[in-house]
Amino acid sequence: MDPDDAAEERPGLAARLREAGNADDAAVARARAHKAGLAERMRAMVADGGVEPVAAVADLGTTTSRADVAPVEPEVATFAQRLRGGKAAPAALFERAAQAPARNESPSDSARAPAGVPRAQPPPARVQPAATTRMVRWFLGREEQTAGEGPVTPIPPLEAGWEQVDFYDLDPPFSFVRIVRQSDNGQLRYEAIEPVLSEREQRTFEFVQDALVRGLNIDPGPMKPEQREGYLLGAVRQILKDYRIRLDTREQLRVEYYLRRDFLGLGTIHSVMVDPRIEDISCDGAAEPLFIFHREHESIPSNIRFRSDGELDAFVIRLAQRSGKAISISDPILDAALPDGSRLQATLGREVTQNGSTFTIRRFKPDPFTPLDLVRFGTMSIDMLTWFWLTVEAGQSLIFSGGTASGKTTGLNAIAQFIPPQAKVVSIEDTREVNLPHHNWIKAVTRSGSTSEGTGEIGMFDLLKASLRQRPEYILVGEVRGIEATVAFQAMATGHTVYSTMHADSARSVVYRLENDPINVPRLVLQALDIIAIQAQVRYKGKRVRRVKEIVELVGMDPSTKEILTNTVFKWDAANDTFEMGARSYLIDDIASDRNWSKARMAEEQANRRRVLQWMIDQGYRDVREITAVVQAYYRDPASVLQRIAASPAAPGAKA
Repeated sequence: MDPDDAAEERPGLAARLREAGNADDAAVARARAHKAGLAERMRAMVADGGVEPVAAVADLGTTTSRADVAPVEPEVATFAQRLRGGKAAPAALFERAAQAPARNESPSDSARAPAGVPRAQPPPARVQPAATTRMVRWFLGREEQTAGEGPVTPIPPLEAGWEQVDFYDLDPPFSFVRIVRQSDNGQLRYEAIEPVLSEREQRTFEFVQDALVRGLNIDPGPMKPEQREGYLLGAVRQILKDYRIRLDTREQLRVEYYLRRDFLGLGTIHSVMVDPRIEDISCDGAAEPLFIFHREHESIPSNIRFRSDGELDAFVIRLAQRSGKAISISDPILDAALPDGSRLQATLGREVTQNGSTFTIRRFKPDPFTPLDLVRFGTMSIDMLTWFWLTVEAGQSLIFSGGTASGKTTGLNAIAQFIPPQAKVVSIEDTREVNLPHHNWIKAVTRSGSTSEGTGEIGMFDLLKASLRQRPEYILVGEVRGIEATVAFQAMATGHTVYSTMHADSARSVVYRLENDPINVPRLVLQALDIIAIQAQVRYKGKRVRRVKEIVELVGMDPSTKEILTNTVFKWDAANDTFEMGARSYLIDDIASDRNWSKARMAEEQANRRRVLQWMIDQGYRDVREITAVVQAYYRDPASVLQRIAASPAAPGAKA
């Protein structure tokens, strides 16, 4: 039900929110005084037993971080020796290799790019003399490795009726991306271009893959990414050497690419997982192409698809294993995080989805969007960012609210980069999305139960209670949707700064959700919230963009009328794509009062911080570490930062 409609059904609810500008000065004064004394009243109620204090939690233990693993020493035994000593007889491997063409024969012109891991043909019952000769010629060639001819990955020609819109590299010279458009209806398609293996390369790929599965005897988990790739490529080349498999340089590069893709990456979807312009990946079943959400071209189908339900089922199980979770027919729904931090939601089989297994991946950005990025994108204005900088430093609690994919968590993560460097931060999430440059930061993530009854489950409510024993100054809650909101608001009311997100499209909707089931935050405690920022995904000039629609201050509750007084500080003008600033900010007035600043001193401070932000934009600062370093330097010594800005040359195109 829409909150406004529900308000009409409940008399008096709509009147409980009133703009401070529409109230008389006495009502505003009463509301602000009532809010100012909230912390003392809450502490007194806890001391008197009127409010149940947060229960102590048991020691959750500590996690010891692993030290950097030293580079892996070369193995004493070769792959061939280990395979011969194993349970599986190597004869089957030699019989399969006997089917490979001779070196002086031309590879077949027919080629295919494996969508996943192709199945090898069964070996013949016995090796014929001619096949033995071919096997020996393949394994015992002694000429030097040649470079080969042609590119590693030839770019296929455009299909009839399609035109190229965009083209860029992913992992040159191996993989590329081409965006094409159908001429008659304008439909876009994402084409992942990868090497095409000849029949000989395909057989070599299968042989080496089988040898790796049988011969690798090391856990790659503790290794760094560069160590994993180096170890894998070293193992591949050792196999080629042990079995004297002769490939030219380009053939070897193509085979190594698919082995890297399948062992270290995510196989079929590797290209879209390494494309920095992809936000979401969606598979709706084996019969449908993979859909991706591109930062520039939005939601479009791709040329990637799974060939059968069985192949897709196996891939979903593999995703679950990579996430450290399990998925099965008895428990066919999975919410997890991939090793790179991306969010995974998957279903298995046709138990809950009619088209078979599905998965959706929301990509995790290792270098998070900065506050300056949000200004560049037009999501916020620089004045809005200056206001946020002051309120974050002052410890005002806020909720970012909006619809799905409106950028709530991105906005929260960007604004949290203004948290003072010495402050202790605790983040609590179902799936880790917050990414901060702070060192004094505890990253807490929920845990699902080990049984169907939920034994061992640790939810956000448990983590939030535990966080209050960790003496945090800032608590970041991924999303409030249930009973954990009560603890979050108690934390706000007793002096902690809490940032969170919520699904609601207006300040009125936020208040309605917080005051009703299943959250049920009392109105007395609700006024502990200081800021509500409403974010939305909208269309502007034919493009889908994200904008902060409004920022609302909760001035306080009038004790005589029980109304919560609000003040809109910023509002987005959809016609001109600009942000209008209100005449007054009560939070800025409170900050000035706490610091014993006059209005002129506060205006000067806002101008200085705006100048710092504009200077970083003009200088092209994009790395989160560089921006955080400037912000931290300003906290320590504002005068030196302003002197540095005054002495630096103006960037080309910089604003005066």
